[in-house]
Parts: sequence; C-alpha cells; structure tokens
Amino acid sequence: MGVLFIGKNSGLDWTIVRPGSFTDEPAQGAYKQGFSGAEKQLTLKIPRADVAGFMVKQLNDDSYLHQTPGLSY
Repeated sequence: MGVLFIGKNSGLDWTIVRPGSFTDEPAQGAYKQGFSGAEKQLTLKIPRADVAGFMVKQLNDDSYLHQTPGLSY
C-alpha cells in the first residue's frame, strides 16, 4: 500500500484532518475543531464517529479548505 502525497500547491482541493487519539465511544458531537497548537484545555481523545461526521461535513463545507484542522474535546 502506498501513500499519496498532495502538495499544498498542487491546485487540488484538500483538507487534512488531525484528530486526537481515537476512542470507540459513540459520537458526542460537541468537539473542538480548528484550534491552535497552543490550546491547553483538550482531552486529545475523540470518538471515531465524530471524526467521520466531521469529514463527511467537509464534503459540502469549505471552511477548512486548504487547512489542517485539529479535532478533540
């Protein structure tokens, strides 16, 4: 299995989602997104279902187009 790397200047649309550690809990829905690296009040854990929900939303939302938002609680 290979890794596909798309450069930031490729001309393609992209969003790189950076979740905390995955959990198997049900989706909670009230996660933090797009926080800075200096954010101190995070658990750094997030249910897989919330990450999947965020990614599906990005298909029709360009709020994080060409960005690398973090996801956590």
